[in-house]
Amino acid sequence: NVIIGYIDSGLDFRHPDFQDSLGNTRVKWLWDMTKPVAANTPQPYGYGQEWSAADIDNGLANSHTAEDEYGHGTYVAGIGSGNGRAVGHFQGVAPESDIMVVSYDFTAADTVSRIVHAIDYLFAKANLLGKPCVINASLGDYYGSHDGKDLQSQFISNLITAQSGRVVVAAAGNIGLYPFHVGRTSVVGDTTFTWFKYNAGYGGAYIQVFADTADFNQISYAIGADKITPDFSHRGSTSYSGVASTLNNVVTRNIMNGANRLAVVQTL
Repeated sequence: NVIIGYIDSGLDFRHPDFQDSLGNTRVKWLWDMTKPVAANTPQPYGYGQEWSAADIDNGLANSHTAEDEYGHGTYVAGIGSGNGRAVGHFQGVAPESDIMVVSYDFTAADTVSRIVHAIDYLFAKANLLGKPCVINASLGDYYGSHDGKDLQSQFISNLITAQSGRVVVAAAGNIGLYPFHVGRTSVVGDTTFTWFKYNAGYGGAYIQVFADTADFNQISYAIGADKITPDFSHRGSTSYSGVASTLNNVVTRNIMNGANRLAVVQTL
């Protein structure tokens, strides 16, 4: 009588570990975010396609292969909910749990918003079934405020606390590449700077900045380029500017060293 919802790369629902003793699917709902808009696109989200347990048993969800990310979602769901029917043992943590799946679109640009949609979707479906729901998200990126104060994080928190029987379990540091996060409490009249090393493999550096609006309105910033070997020297920087002028606008500036352009800085 507990549902586990998986936000991951999908699920091989044909695997016997995700079927009951009669061969029927244990997956109550499956939303594949990667699919084009169709008659079964879930609302109000407006993208992807969803299937019920009946749809899955009737072969309507067969376009979902769960091959993305090397079957990572199937692997995770097996640990959480596999019942061991395939070989008679190797059960997961909750082998009798019901299953719901959101097959996440890892190519999407609005990744943080889609996590919110996925959690909202799974809790809503659990309500329809009248069961408590644990959501597992074994995925991640560096987007968001990292302090729980951005709107998406607050929305997720509100969903969890809206009623009993709701839990979200998220991976910590799952992306595993360059885990840099810098935070600072602003003080009137103070200045600070942070160095980061240019990574030629990425062809640039990508930075998200979050703060309370009242703080942002009091802060000016500049982005510069320094040479640190064999000796330090400052090569050039943008002029100082506020954040408000760049909101909802793409602003392009150059970092110059005399007549030489060292970098292009785009803010939005």
